[in-house]
Amino acid sequence: MSYWVNKYKDKILQIKNELRIVQSWSTINNNSNHHLHAHKNSFISCSFYVENEGLNKIVFNTGRSLIEKCHYLDYDIKEYNAFNSATWTFDIIQGMIIIFLSNLQHESINNGKKIMIGSNYFITGKLGKNEKLTYLEI
Repeated sequence: MSYWVNKYKDKILQIKNELRIVQSWSTINNNSNHHLHAHKNSFISCSFYVENEGLNKIVFNTGRSLIEKCHYLDYDIKEYNAFNSATWTFDIIQGMIIIFLSNLQHESINNGKKIMIGSNYFITGKLGKNEKLTYLEI
């Protein structure tokens, strides 16, 4: 999983800092849901779905869409996209890896059996700038 997390960091986030795994766990769900939550003290999270039988989903929730964060309006959506949507639902597929920023609220809805291996990563190295008084080395 670390290979794909680093690809996400390099190609999507476009940051140079290195990452270090800080936690790893596994879950077995059989028709049981997991509540809305985020991962504290972490930068990037990853879920690898080892086994999937049934209609299992992961739902991400930003609270407000990007439009609503600027203008809290109740608008009519023509087609959902990253600017006008506050929630995204993905059907789980066996072998799928989902990588996301750890502060993103998410929950799982399970109508069947699912085995998942998860991991959290934290950024390491030099952060910030001395001249901006933001320098930190982790």
